[in-house]
Amino acid sequence: MGCVSSDETNNLAFEDFQFLKTGTLSIELTQLIFVVNNLIKDVHQLYKQVDSNRIILFRITKVSLTANETIIDAFGFWTRFVSMCNLGQGKQNGVFYKLEADGKSLNYNLGLNGDLKLQWFGEVLNDYFKTMIDITACIPMILEQLKFLKDKIFQLGSNLKEKNQVFNYNMLLLKFNLSFLRIVNIKIIKYNEEIDFFKKNYQQVIEKADEQGLQLYQKFGAKKLNDRERYRMKVKINQIMEQCFQGEMRSEISQDIQNKQKEKRKQLKPSWVFGDDIGIGVKKFPFRVRWTGCNCVDHSFFIISNYLENHSKHLLLLRKLSVILRYLTQSHKTDEDSLPRAWYIFCKHLTPKERTIIQSNSSISNGLKKFKLKNIQAEQCRQYFIEFIQLFDSDHLNQLQIEWQNYLEGQSKVLSLWSKNQIFSTDEFQALKVADKYYALTSMSKNIYALQSYYPIATIVYNSVYSKKLQKGQIFLNSLSQIYNSSGYCPLPFDNLYTQNPIEDDEAKIKTKEIKFHYAFNKFTQKS
Repeated sequence: MGCVSSDETNNLAFEDFQFLKTGTLSIELTQLIFVVNNLIKDVHQLYKQVDSNRIILFRITKVSLTANETIIDAFGFWTRFVSMCNLGQGKQNGVFYKLEADGKSLNYNLGLNGDLKLQWFGEVLNDYFKTMIDITACIPMILEQLKFLKDKIFQLGSNLKEKNQVFNYNMLLLKFNLSFLRIVNIKIIKYNEEIDFFKKNYQQVIEKADEQGLQLYQKFGAKKLNDRERYRMKVKINQIMEQCFQGEMRSEISQDIQNKQKEKRKQLKPSWVFGDDIGIGVKKFPFRVRWTGCNCVDHSFFIISNYLENHSKHLLLLRKLSVILRYLTQSHKTDEDSLPRAWYIFCKHLTPKERTIIQSNSSISNGLKKFKLKNIQAEQCRQYFIEFIQLFDSDHLNQLQIEWQNYLEGQSKVLSLWSKNQIFSTDEFQALKVADKYYALTSMSKNIYALQSYYPIATIVYNSVYSKKLQKGQIFLNSLSQIYNSSGYCPLPFDNLYTQNPIEDDEAKIKTKEIKFHYAFNKFTQKS
């Protein structure tokens, strides 16, 4: 019952608090262990929050790239980057930073800043101040309580006739937790010294923000948001730090640790398949979103992305099948490079026997499914024409139309839901590992920027490309029977049937098209 190995008891190389195991011979001891675990849980949550807040503050500002990670440094770089997003004129645009009289929180206004991570910095900083107050107050009390409980558990355990391995292991864990809590207490004392230094010197930092921010803005600029008078960072902050920071950079060991964290996160990342860029003069619906690790966030972004992805796939198939059919029938060599011309050339290959099969069915589409052709290229055309016709299935088109309306209505709702500070209040974000929270914020900011930029692109593609292709496709389907009836069987080899039509007289144009169609055909068929 609850046994542990002797090797496990000899190796307590932990990097965080450890919960005690239940399964002793005494009910009273088990109850005390629950009390110990509750205390450890309380201090662990606070310590995890302090640790993750510091990581986020340092990585947003890229102070993590330097050898000296302090709150005042992170605050200093934050104010300069906010100034950059105010075109180097923060004060004129209403930017201010002011500690409350009790020193427990920072009031601020970021003016024209539209950079999400810089916006979130202030939220994280205030949460850091609050959590530091809480953990500073609780550590001394929890230390005393754990000392008392350790003695109590040892006393009760000494009365056991036979101490099992769980009891011995729990005593080792309890000693470890006490030692680890003392180490944490030393860190908290140091962090409080940082905060005291911050309170005494932050005003001096603020005074220099615009002077330094203007220099950085003149060198690196700022990017205006699409829909309003707001600006965000134009280049990555790590590029600014690498070019402008004159102090000591972090060690290679610190760099390796962060790289290993990234690799571990990549292993958890789902393998989503994104769009296909192959085509001739392709304009496509953008739909790529990044994984954050918070299901509540990922779900909402994925839904919006999925609407765009379905339209992207449909548009790609419309283009792909048109290119393949025009290439296989060689209609691109005629004076009318079109799908109707490709259909006409294909129909010229159909024998009276095959035409009889088609005419005995309710539709041309159903008839095409009832036979196969001996010629390889003609058979490919038969299959691709069936696939093209299926793209215009009324139920499928209606579903796509519904999804487009859902996208138009939903993308603004998703942006509104996550563009402020809502993620910090979600249980899923709080449950993330310390090192993963920053990456979640980074991915979410990129998703928000993406959705903001996707909307104008997607609407243009829908109105100027997608709708026109649907319209042309529908016109073609409406003329399917007429073209079929007007064609007659021709015994020429399939490769030569295109010659029954007027040929394009510009040889250079034909060669250029041949190269493009050959390239696109190979790429499209490789993806099939």
